[in-house]
Amino acid sequence: MAQMCAWVSDGYPRQNTEVTVLGRLYIAGSPVAGATMHTVWHYSSTTSTETCVTDAEGIGRCTRNIGRAKRNYTVWVDVTIRYQGADYEAQTHFTPQ
Repeated sequence: MAQMCAWVSDGYPRQNTEVTVLGRLYIAGSPVAGATMHTVWHYSSTTSTETCVTDAEGIGRCTRNIGRAKRNYTVWVDVTIRYQGADYEAQTHFTPQ
């Protein structure tokens, strides 16, 4: 049984600050370490990606500066963790202020 979730470090960040997208994967009740986590950030006028690796707690942390992301526009982030040939997916979001 797999459990996947995703969240952000700040749901309402200021422009030109860093946001971290976190994803966590558990398989059979144990954290999955060393898996690749890929994120796709859907801004109002562009799409960006970041890739990172899950740690011993099964948590991946992908960080990027959001620059002048459009204020009050909800940025959705697709989060995919690949483990043993399978993709586990979740979404999270933030709204720049």
